[in-house]
Amino acid sequence: MREGVQAVDKMSETTVISAMLTGDDEILDCAEGILGNGDAFYIKLHELVYDAVMSLREAETVIDPANVASLVDYESVGKSKEALYSWLVEYADVGDVWPLESVEYHAKRVKDIAELRGVDRELRRVITDNMAPEAELSAAYDKLEAIMERRVGVESAEVISVSDAKAIYRQYVADIQKKNVNFGWPTIDKATRGLVPGDVCLIFARTNVGKSALAQSMQLGIWERQEIKSIFFSLEMPVTSVYERMASMISGWEEAGIENIFQVGDEDRLLGGLDEYQDGVFFVEKSGLSLKDISRITKTVDQVGVIFIDYMGLVKTLGRSPYERLSNVATSLKTMAKNLGIVVVCICQLSRKGGDGTIPVAIDMVRDSGQIEEATDVILGMHKAESGLKLAVLKARRGRNGAKCQLGFSGDTPKIVEMYNEEAEGK
Repeated sequence: MREGVQAVDKMSETTVISAMLTGDDEILDCAEGILGNGDAFYIKLHELVYDAVMSLREAETVIDPANVASLVDYESVGKSKEALYSWLVEYADVGDVWPLESVEYHAKRVKDIAELRGVDRELRRVITDNMAPEAELSAAYDKLEAIMERRVGVESAEVISVSDAKAIYRQYVADIQKKNVNFGWPTIDKATRGLVPGDVCLIFARTNVGKSALAQSMQLGIWERQEIKSIFFSLEMPVTSVYERMASMISGWEEAGIENIFQVGDEDRLLGGLDEYQDGVFFVEKSGLSLKDISRITKTVDQVGVIFIDYMGLVKTLGRSPYERLSNVATSLKTMAKNLGIVVVCICQLSRKGGDGTIPVAIDMVRDSGQIEEATDVILGMHKAESGLKLAVLKARRGRNGAKCQLGFSGDTPKIVEMYNEEAEGK
């Protein structure tokens, strides 16, 4: 191989294979459309795994490390069956969620490098044969030229004209009119302009300030006002507590009263209003979920518009340090939101910089990882005050920062509503 032409781009091959192991149909379509029979892979194991995944797909069988391992000739690549399975498990966990654009880019690199290897072999043969006829040399250069033209074509297709941008924006406005998600607190909705599919919102506060109740209040509100389906992923709190809180918010009974209602068997008469939420409000009670797990579960419910994750620190991810793990989750949250075309609201535990929960949350308190602010569209900070709870907009990509409002609980329930706008009150 002459200087400047790599024999293999291991990162691209790794990206494509690990993405395919998710079993995502769009990713598999993309890989097959670009790589065909998979002979472009330089690393033999990658080619064998590619073939195994495609065979499983054709047989309409679950794509997982165990099934893939059963189809790969592990002896031909010098691995034991156990080592191959462990290798596949590790690859399946790389990156959690792969953006389709990334898979497409890396698949094209795999194909381009394979074709460049072919060109290199032809040029070497021509030289070895003491410069064979000019036509053969020209044919090799023609193939190289075709590769370069294809690469240029891909780049030029990414250039967007003003008229194209106008058409894209027109469609974007039409879409968000249907899918824009409001928080339900007028001051915050006005400042942030709501959330659109692909957006990530983080809610920061110290322990026991009311973050989970805030998220559940929002979940119920978006179904009541907009009939947008949502899933609340409770990675810590049992579904019994989640349901009790929901029943209290909807019925107006205090939480202790919900338990008494069930004890006397009057739930059907007194909590009949909860039936209206049957088709739009869902829960998942499970610890140790990765974002890949959350993405997979979300896809099982049709037309979900929002998911809530309670909370960020409990999401399973790779990383040797808290910094790395937070960075991985922050980046992957945005990728997942875009790939699924949904809004993601994630509750976040504030570090000790938040004190006892009565200190107003500032943006520098949430910078444990530089990726958090960069990968997030809206950041809200909440703290306790003598008059209740205060919520502030720390970041709003489409709106303005700094808006604040006073929140409070509705009656004796944990439902959180806006009491007044601090700016309007001059406070």
